[in-house]
Amino acid sequence: MKLRFSSLEEARRNPIQFALKKEDENLFIRSRFKTLKNAINKYHKEGINVANRHLEQQFTNNFVMTNSENIKMLDNFIIWLNNYIKSFEIAKYQFIESNKRLSLYVQNFNYVTGNGPIVNNHNDSYFVYDIVNLDNTNWENELKYPLLKHYYSQVVFHCNLKNVNIGIYDYLEDSFKFLDYTNTYVTNSYNETVSLLKTISDYKDSKRRA
Repeated sequence: MKLRFSSLEEARRNPIQFALKKEDENLFIRSRFKTLKNAINKYHKEGINVANRHLEQQFTNNFVMTNSENIKMLDNFIIWLNNYIKSFEIAKYQFIESNKRLSLYVQNFNYVTGNGPIVNNHNDSYFVYDIVNLDNTNWENELKYPLLKHYYSQVVFHCNLKNVNIGIYDYLEDSFKFLDYTNTYVTNSYNETVSLLKTISDYKDSKRRA
């Protein structure tokens, strides 16, 4: 089975309830925040002018711009996009990739999948981070981030864990934040994921056989 990185915490809270959900309950939902993330990806691949145009066009095409809240939000997003660009340039990161499809094999034909974060290098180290949403206040304890550290160090770059810095860009504070997960923490997180997917997969199999 496959479980998205973005669904890990929901599945973690109640694996059986998650297993009972229909696939179409996890479909993509358009959001203003996703538009900002897409514009940042545009910046990395096509430059600042394209990113700003993309943000404004997508916002006006997909959201009601007679709504004062949306107008104010677009103004904020333009500021946040350009703040990010300035901070990225100051950090002197070298962009590698973003939004790449990931597939982490964890055991017994189970995978964790999803669109990848922004990946850069600088001074022989890698800096991997998400752009974090307003309501994501507990990212440090999520299963996703130590798994990404495992994935990029062991599967992608084949390097020591310490050479992969995993974290977020907090667009409200205009700052990059990284956590130094230990080898033990990463291993425990991986093992928890193995157990989590096995629980969900086994339950689904039992329901199919019933």
